[in-house]
Amino acid sequence: ELGMASLEVGEDTTVKIQAAFPGTTAPDCDICVMTSNSKVTCDFELRINSGESVSYNFSCSNPEAVFTQTVEKNIVCSTDSCPTKAVELQPSGLPSLNTTFIWNITTDTNDGLGLSFSTPLLRQLKPSETCQDSVTYGISSLSTEAVNIGNFCGKGSVSRVTTQGGARLTLQAPWNIQLNDSGFSIEKLTRIKTLCVIEVSLNPHSPVFLSSPNYPLGFPDDELMTWKFLVPPTYSASILFLNYSHPDCIKDEAQVEYYLPNFDANPRVMRLVDRQPAGIPGNFDLLLRNCEADKQSSQSLSLHFKIELHHNETIGSTVERYAVDLRSMKGINVRIAQKTRSVDEMSPSCLICLEPKDCVPHLTLNSENVYEIYFRCDKLADLVMTANIDIACTNVSSCSFTNFSSDLPKSVFHLPLELEGFTWNLSPPPQTSVELQFNRRKLQQVPPGQKCNGPIYYDISSTLEGGETSVLGMLCPGGSIEKIKVKSNVTIVLKTSDSANGSESLDLDLAVSFIPYIRENYIFTVSPEAETSTNLWTPDWETGLLPNMFISWDIQVPPEQVAMLTFLNKTKPSCKSLFSRISLKEQTAEAEELNNRDDEPLPMPQHFHHSFWVNISNCESDPEDQSMRVLFSVIMSTANSADLLYIIISAVAACLLLLSIIVCIICIKKRRKERRQTPIGIYNDSAMNRVTVQHGLFHKGRQDNESHIYAVIDDTMIYGLATEPKEPTIAEVDVYRPFEGRIGDSPPVTPPVYFRKKDSDEDFPMVHNELYTFLTHNKEVPKSNGQTNVPLLEETEKESSD
Repeated sequence: ELGMASLEVGEDTTVKIQAAFPGTTAPDCDICVMTSNSKVTCDFELRINSGESVSYNFSCSNPEAVFTQTVEKNIVCSTDSCPTKAVELQPSGLPSLNTTFIWNITTDTNDGLGLSFSTPLLRQLKPSETCQDSVTYGISSLSTEAVNIGNFCGKGSVSRVTTQGGARLTLQAPWNIQLNDSGFSIEKLTRIKTLCVIEVSLNPHSPVFLSSPNYPLGFPDDELMTWKFLVPPTYSASILFLNYSHPDCIKDEAQVEYYLPNFDANPRVMRLVDRQPAGIPGNFDLLLRNCEADKQSSQSLSLHFKIELHHNETIGSTVERYAVDLRSMKGINVRIAQKTRSVDEMSPSCLICLEPKDCVPHLTLNSENVYEIYFRCDKLADLVMTANIDIACTNVSSCSFTNFSSDLPKSVFHLPLELEGFTWNLSPPPQTSVELQFNRRKLQQVPPGQKCNGPIYYDISSTLEGGETSVLGMLCPGGSIEKIKVKSNVTIVLKTSDSANGSESLDLDLAVSFIPYIRENYIFTVSPEAETSTNLWTPDWETGLLPNMFISWDIQVPPEQVAMLTFLNKTKPSCKSLFSRISLKEQTAEAEELNNRDDEPLPMPQHFHHSFWVNISNCESDPEDQSMRVLFSVIMSTANSADLLYIIISAVAACLLLLSIIVCIICIKKRRKERRQTPIGIYNDSAMNRVTVQHGLFHKGRQDNESHIYAVIDDTMIYGLATEPKEPTIAEVDVYRPFEGRIGDSPPVTPPVYFRKKDSDEDFPMVHNELYTFLTHNKEVPKSNGQTNVPLLEETEKESSD
């Protein structure tokens, strides 16, 4: 057994050691106590009451894993006696276990009780948050009912908590941390008339997060509390409500009250939804007041907020005031705010002030008012400005809206701030459309991913009848688009670039009108300058044209100008019904319309001497499938230069055509020459059988005549009719040619032959088995003299005369 330890408990103190997890099977470890008769008894629980002393030990070597202890002390703080020094941790000699100290401090119900924390100051915990070192303070009020004021850790900014009628303070410490003192002292105070007062010494280096008592469950009904903030010199404080809930009030209203320096005793009363003050230069109080709430409602009051400091030197010593006059602007609101930051970041570097004691990190200026503002700021680049103008009309008879100038109010645009966006929301009456006109600073479309070179640009979109949003994209001045008619609601966002300056950016040259209803989703009026090229493409370029959209371009062609339209690219949609279509038509009475469907190739480049229409309609398609995109260009030139260009193009085309014809002729001749190579003779008995057999054609006998022997038989002689219907054949050497006509024509007519009667019964000299024998004679045959031009009749008569 281990040696015994002694523990003596003082007055009004109770110590209880018990199992850490009651009701579960504990390991083999008990706490053993020496009784008065020197006997040892062991159990899993020990209670030591006020004024008692015991000797004890544990039956295991790791009791901290099995047992916890609670030390509870009651302190009465009355008029006659109230300890004013730091509360000690008693009794001494406690075992090293996870320990909870509880101080129940009571006082008269009409008195206040102050709990002061010197080292360290406390930091209020958010719900479910724990302390890094596991040393946690808990403070509750005991006036009428137990109200949890909050849980706290060290290393914070809360220096004192004052309650009415008493308090309960707990301190939880792990077994392995040795605490030397409680870290707080108590003090009797006068009546505070509130549930509690929390004093906060603000730290310039970090924001402070605070919550209302019982957060997030709900602040007590018809109750109030106060935070007192101590602001160090040369600093100003700003408050931001991060989260809050409203009760269902039966009487009065939940609100906050600010007691600001130099405001005498008159508080500044605000609702939770209001913009809270900022830039408060000295100590101030914040009071939270609840109403009489409906007991049956589940809604209750709760508040979680952040307070932070700003150094006055950083915020600036030289202040310039700016007048903002919005009296002539209806439906406008201007918001000035910090650039996007996390709510848990350090304090903003700039404040916007309406008066010295009313500075906020963000400010909204509404229409029909006049403001005078100034900035307490080190870098104005940390602020951005946005503006919105809502222009809506529900009844066309009561709304006349033509050529409304959308120039920005000079008092707004002259503020030394970056304009993040100026938005016009245009909502026309039913059966009415919107027209945007740019007379001097015509627009051009900018491809996605590229930037404008000028100081300003527009992002334009519209809302279709089905609720879809169609995006025109980025448009910059310096182009050819002078009008855009939109079928339904339009949103125009003006943005500025880094190169923007006040005078140039104010000249928007944008006029807005409500016009009679149009059936197209968009109508663009385009007026290209002479000798320029303009690229145009369909809306929603990145995602593709929405189904069933109809777009028109009115291309203006001045006199003595010619426009060449060229389609550069087209993405074919996957149509469920009908077709997408491109149609072109010159704006003259005799002009014909050129139509092109999505299953046809893009139209060839077209020349127009008059203004013309380009119409594109999309079909019904699935959003997941490929969508329609069309890109085309318009090149504007003078008539002479256009004619010259046309002549050059025609001449080049003619030369190319002539060259192709020459190449074809050469190829054909080469092919025919190859086909005319000397072929091997082929026997065809039908060719000779058509000739009537005549005796006495040759003056020589069969044996002496070589006319029946052929070096080669030309196919053109035998198959001339089939192989060479039109071209003449040049006679070859050693080829028998019985006539002078065109080879390949109809067979020659046999010349008349005069037969002479002979006494001899000599057989016909052509023997059948030798007539069709080619170069197969066994003996040498004399060569022919090659004369084949003697007519047969003359040769016969000469032989007869001999």
